[in-house]
Amino acid sequence: MSLTYELILRIIVGGALGGIIGIEREKRAKEAGFRTHFLVALGSTLISVISAYGYDKVADIIPIARYDPSRLAAQIVSGIGFIGAGLIIFQKNVIHGLTTAAGLWVTAAIGIACGVGRYDLAIVTTIMVLIALELVMVIDRKLNKRQLSITMTTADKDKITKFVNSVKADGAVLRAYDLEVLDEGEGKVYKATVELSTKSIDYEERAWDLLEGMDGKIMSHKK
Repeated sequence: MSLTYELILRIIVGGALGGIIGIEREKRAKEAGFRTHFLVALGSTLISVISAYGYDKVADIIPIARYDPSRLAAQIVSGIGFIGAGLIIFQKNVIHGLTTAAGLWVTAAIGIACGVGRYDLAIVTTIMVLIALELVMVIDRKLNKRQLSITMTTADKDKITKFVNSVKADGAVLRAYDLEVLDEGEGKVYKATVELSTKSIDYEERAWDLLEGMDGKIMSHKK
């Protein structure tokens, strides 16, 4: 196989492996899906290939001490941080996007591995990423047997704060918390939506007791 075909194969494999991870992320309805992971892996592979083989003629001109083919590829690691930072957000008092950002970082590394011809490392890493992402979901379902979504309205904001603190004190995991101010007549009405996970299989009754004095109480299960 000529060098040109070999480099083309590296780019194809790099993009394909990134796309596989992206399909898993898209299935989970994450911020970065197939296209993002595919492009990150594709770009990382191409930059690595160019860095290693695109400056052969330059090496004949520039003294070997000054020519370092790894310098261009090294910028991928820092450059992907800007994309990852854009995915990490603080919303509803919960941090979102850390796993997706880390996934993009690993995807870039997989692209670099393909770019230097280490298909074995790239494929093994891709498999490990998929196992980790799926395993986390399975363990999360096993440990957190109940996922509840609770919506409440009240004119007393302190009641909402007290409810949230009580839920945390019970050991429940607060997955999301959204507080909205509704203007109704002369006074303000607060509407809160809380999503939580708990190991207790009968936490609904406890949560309902904590909602005493609230208006518009709605409780539903989440998958």
